[in-house]
Amino acid sequence: GGPHLGDCTLWATAALEAAGVQGFAAAYEPLPDASDLFHQSVVANKWDGRVVVVRKALSSSVEGSAKLVYYPGRNGQATLARVHDHCGEGCVERDGVPKVSLDASWPALRPGVMDIMKLSVNGEELNTIRGARALLSRRQVCVVMMHVRKIQQGWRDPQGGTPGQEKYTAELWQLLRGGDMDIALHLDSDLTGQIGDEDPRPR
Repeated sequence: GGPHLGDCTLWATAALEAAGVQGFAAAYEPLPDASDLFHQSVVANKWDGRVVVVRKALSSSVEGSAKLVYYPGRNGQATLARVHDHCGEGCVERDGVPKVSLDASWPALRPGVMDIMKLSVNGEELNTIRGARALLSRRQVCVVMMHVRKIQQGWRDPQGGTPGQEKYTAELWQLLRGGDMDIALHLDSDLTGQIGDEDPRPR
């Protein structure tokens, strides 16, 4: 969820293909310009049917629509989370963005196990996992990858149903544990400076 132009998905598909593996990916990108460019890349690489671009936002709901907030030129920061009480200068609000849950959409795309769920949904991680409760309970998700800094945007969501870090994190962990997930924090140093080599926590 939240692939934007699909760079990670496209790279992973190419890497698997080079290793002789025919992978499958479903990418949920609600922004029209980003999803259009992503789809053009899929077609150019002849990966139709192997990489499916779903032009909807992941959420806890089976269907419906929501408001998407983003800054043109920084579309990768788009979010459904209500972290912007006032959108601010240069911010764009798009109403009527279709949304869908993984429980409703994934079985129709690819019945069976989801090897990796990679989320970059800027504060909507909890709602996305709520919408994958059935998949998790049936042990149909092997790995979930989320960015801690992006999850933190959801902590500031005053209308998300679980305001604040403690309640948000507790429910998220409970849902993941319900899917028999082992929780780990990746702490390698990186180019963004979020984790330094001096961090004492174990790798």
